[in-house]
Amino acid sequence: LVQQLEVKLQGNEEVEDKMLELHTMRRSNINALNVMIAKLIEKGILEDVPPHYHYLSCWALAQGAVEAYFNVSYGADVEDKEDFLRFVANIGITMGNSGQLRDDIPPQCLINLTKP
Repeated sequence: LVQQLEVKLQGNEEVEDKMLELHTMRRSNINALNVMIAKLIEKGILEDVPPHYHYLSCWALAQGAVEAYFNVSYGADVEDKEDFLRFVANIGITMGNSGQLRDDIPPQCLINLTKP
């Protein structure tokens, strides 16, 4: 929803300054995340991949969890939504920890975008 709102507000002169402020804040947060994650990679705590892989994966997990939670079709199967979110949070806590990455699986085995 936030992304859709931002798209609608693009070019709106009334909020142009605030949008610039928002994007500046986001860049600052991203820079801080990169530094923090790089330190954890250096310590061997997180997998040695570009820092943005870590925070974008967490963002994708959170976005997917919210979508599944509120989606009428998928969410109908979730009887205990609190337990579901706890499960997703536990995945997020360990996601990206060093030693979990499997280089022996070719990317095309994980997802094949060429087939319907």
